[in-house]
Amino acid sequence: MRGGSRRLVVDTPVISDMPAITLFGVSFWGNPFDIGQEWTEENAIGRLWKRFLALQATLPREALSPDAESFEVHVMAPQDAERGLREVFVGRRIVRGHVYPVEFCVKVIPASSCARVTLRGREIRDGWDWLYGTWLPASGFRDRSWMVQVYDARFKGVAPGEIESSVIEAIIPVVPK
Repeated sequence: MRGGSRRLVVDTPVISDMPAITLFGVSFWGNPFDIGQEWTEENAIGRLWKRFLALQATLPREALSPDAESFEVHVMAPQDAERGLREVFVGRRIVRGHVYPVEFCVKVIPASSCARVTLRGREIRDGWDWLYGTWLPASGFRDRSWMVQVYDARFKGVAPGEIESSVIEAIIPVVPK
């Protein structure tokens, strides 16, 4: 079954349990769109990814998990949401036994019941309004103050022509209403 919003069609999320994940990476706190549009390399999130990728390139191969997944975590405290403020963390799974340089921080994503959905092409930019504005209110669940985007080899980039052929996984932790 697929849910729709005007001209956009997004898969209906599947509720499943997600185990805890420990990540290493870098973070930002503020309004990431104060300095650029959404889904561009010029905003604070794009700059954060550039910083992370440059730091990651300095690590030995054995410090990187073989799954090649990268994560973008948004933590949005209710009191800050109105102003667009949030923490954005980008990173990868830690490799047990490896010590990461001080330039990185660690984020533990708790085990949670989550709504998971694959976003493709235009859905990556425009599907969030449907997910949070249409699907979630009708779902019998409410979201928690964070969400995760998972990037793998299917994500091509944010430039025109790249995002249209990209795929990401969206993970929204939920609790029953």
